[in-house]
Amino acid sequence: MVLEDLGVRKEAFQELQEIAVADAKTIDDSISKFFDVLSSHHLGTSYRLREILCYLRDDFNMDITSNGKTIAMDTPFLRHVRQVAVTNILRDIRHSARIPVPNSYLLVGIADEGPAYVAEGHENVFCLNVGEIYGEYSISFSFNQYTRNFFLLVCVKTPNETEPTWLAGHASISRSPVVHPGDGMPLTLGGHALKLTPH
Repeated sequence: MVLEDLGVRKEAFQELQEIAVADAKTIDDSISKFFDVLSSHHLGTSYRLREILCYLRDDFNMDITSNGKTIAMDTPFLRHVRQVAVTNILRDIRHSARIPVPNSYLLVGIADEGPAYVAEGHENVFCLNVGEIYGEYSISFSFNQYTRNFFLLVCVKTPNETEPTWLAGHASISRSPVVHPGDGMPLTLGGHALKLTPH
């Protein structure tokens, strides 16, 4: 609702929801799809279920059903696990609006603990003001338009990557929990995030 109030089309949410529901229902197609659905929704991690599925697929040439080249390994237990996973995903979509966005990242920010330190009597504590976030940015000046352009730089780096991936495109920043329209803000990464006219 917050994003819709900020101008995001309702159809965009509906399209993503339909994709998420259809993707969840592919869980019965193969071990690879089973693995993909669990991975995209972070399910089965504490039981190492994804690693077990990879082990069965890669080392023992098994799949949910046999295609003549693989060994069928489906059981009532695994069917029940897949059913519970799909039910959990659909419940999250329906009740929590947890809809995966393809080729996107959820990045957790840094909490502003400054006010707590100020309350304890510490001095020279930096605190964020309303409408501010902590991050890295670069500034360029355009003398023709008399504007200052702020570029918000965000990168992600997985443990098996040597170089970070710099993100660009549409993004949203929100606090948790989101309870007010002011708790969410759309912006563009790697581009003109803010345009301020100098005084």
